Amino acid sequence: MKIIVLAAVSIFALLNPEVQAAPGARVEAKEAEIILPKIELREATLDEAVAAVVKMSREHDPRKQGVNVFLKLSNPNTAKVTLSLKNVAVSQALRYIADLAGLMLSKGRGAFVLSSAK
Repeated sequence: MKIIVLAAVSIFALLNPEVQAAPGARVEAKEAEIILPKIELREATLDEAVAAVVKMSREHDPRKQGVNVFLKLSNPNTAKVTLSLKNVAVSQALRYIADLAGLMLSKGRGAFVLSSAK
């Protein structure tokens, strides 16, 4: 059974070269090509703010895949986010949200991660 799974993973990696890239490489490529023309948030919760950016990233991604964002919080975050941005890269929008919510933004394997500040 393990051989079949490994073979399937290997075939998938061969057919999808971006999988073979270094961790975060795919995220970096996407962050450079996905520009959000306008984002306005008023007193949005962290979940609402992240959901809005993820949705907009899919709408404005040439491949319609967008970015993934994971929340890795040690405590519930009750911050409210208010911002108005135009023609901003998806990574920069997430950086603003992280700053306003007192969180750290990092890039993981194929996704952005918002985590509690240390």
